[in-house]
Amino acid sequence: TTTTTTTTSISHQNDKLAIIVIGASGDLAKKYTFPSLYNLYNLNLLPPSTSRIAIYGYGRTKLSTTTFREKIRPYMNSSSSTASNNNTDDDDN
Repeated sequence: TTTTTTTTSISHQNDKLAIIVIGASGDLAKKYTFPSLYNLYNLNLLPPSTSRIAIYGYGRTKLSTTTFREKIRPYMNSSSSTASNNNTDDDDN
């Protein structure tokens, strides 16, 4: 019996990834979802930078992009569990 092994080169140049976060303005998203996505990016566990990654958020609270980024920025550090422990003002939705 002969076994043939084929090596396939995978190109990520045209890869696209869309992540949709339902409840993006909520407490769980700011404490866990977005910090987790940030950590995945920092650990190179999302497709490489040559790929296109889009993150869409939908929430009940109407926020501008700037306000939304300011709201989640304190939670964007190297550990989502550290972020949730450092910020206890979670009643500001």
